[in-house]
Amino acid sequence: MARGMKLKSWAPSRKSASLSFIDPPVDAVVRLEAAAIEDHDIARLALGLLESMTTAESRVVFPYYRARVQDWRRFPYGLQKSVNALLAWALNTDRKDCTEIYRSADRIAAAVRQERMESPLGRRYRRRAGQLMRQYPASLQPNSVKPIKTYDLLRELRGKPLTDGVILMTKPINSCVLQIVPQNASLNSTWNPGALTIRLNDDGYTIQSITLALEIPIQCHSTGSRTVRGDLVDYFETGTEGVIWTVDDECLHGREAMEVICEGDHLTVLDPMGLVVWKGVIRCDKKVGRRPYPINPKYGQQCALGHWIHWVQKGFKPDAWAEFFIRAEYDRFQGILVRGKRCTRNPKFGPAVD
Repeated sequence: MARGMKLKSWAPSRKSASLSFIDPPVDAVVRLEAAAIEDHDIARLALGLLESMTTAESRVVFPYYRARVQDWRRFPYGLQKSVNALLAWALNTDRKDCTEIYRSADRIAAAVRQERMESPLGRRYRRRAGQLMRQYPASLQPNSVKPIKTYDLLRELRGKPLTDGVILMTKPINSCVLQIVPQNASLNSTWNPGALTIRLNDDGYTIQSITLALEIPIQCHSTGSRTVRGDLVDYFETGTEGVIWTVDDECLHGREAMEVICEGDHLTVLDPMGLVVWKGVIRCDKKVGRRPYPINPKYGQQCALGHWIHWVQKGFKPDAWAEFFIRAEYDRFQGILVRGKRCTRNPKFGPAVD
């Protein structure tokens, strides 16, 4: 397949959308791909080489292989020139077009999967995987009223064939039902409460993932004054039209944990070591830091640390207030939020309530 491809020679550069990109040496890619499709060992080395150039995740066909520079010397002598040309291209600091690299890696991986599926060992594994899938079919259950969280288990089995030994390894896991589903199965089957799901790859017998779905209890709060403690989060999604200052309740999970800070609430800000940085009653200033929209300068919005926002605590500069919330995940500040007497609801979207 690769030998019959008609591709141009390596063009040093091209222009797209006013940016200059350097194409890979296509002749070298074609020769490497053709050799990889013919030889399983070369395929492993070739995928490691191509993936190291694109920082892509390791292919499921070789889940435990990590490319090393010394391994590239194991390419046959006839491919050394092509390998060196690809390495020279990868080390170039200019912008590189990796489209053909991705396509070649996909074709090599597909050829390896096809070869394994047609091999005697692959046919035996597929036959047993089909029997186990019929023995442990997908069990569709009514949607849970509680939030569901899935946990990845037994990651070391990814890419390995599904066997009776794998089923035995899952027995100690406390699950309501074991189900084995193909790659194209609906994601809803994975979210069945208490279900341990083994999802197969497109070859029909190797493991893509093993997940356990568990219900997370919902803690009911009263609608009156209450105290919430958790990380300060700069919440944003489509429709919020800017960052919303929130406290992520440490007693809850997911969307139920999001507590929007409102006018009249009392907030105490703690640094990562637990020391009080600031505390006071929330008074929203909706004017400071206002900037016009670049495309529509007639209108504008407040801005802090390069983000559109809805309000700033009175007495603060926008960036100083935003630094409490807009931080890396590993360096979050914590907040203790005491709901004001007039706050009887927790708004999930839009700016804070006046």
